[in-house]
Amino acid sequence: MDYKMIHEMGGTAGKSDAGASGSKTEEGGGKPSVITTIVSVISTTFTPVIPALIGGMIKAVLSILVLCGLDDSSFTYALLI
Repeated sequence: MDYKMIHEMGGTAGKSDAGASGSKTEEGGGKPSVITTIVSVISTTFTPVIPALIGGMIKAVLSILVLCGLDDSSFTYALLI
């Protein structure tokens, strides 16, 4: 298979990737809207925090599992910690 055939199978043949960058603009101009700018700032601010939140959630789930009867000396507990 070649690249062109993969695009045809995926239904992306002939479509431009110009809108895929994430910065959508208003219909009439090249300047992004205020809402788009605010959402972009919020998302770029919280993106680095996501791994820390996930780590905390895993620790919370492990604590709940230990309270429900998971042996904290088992291999499963050691693997998840």
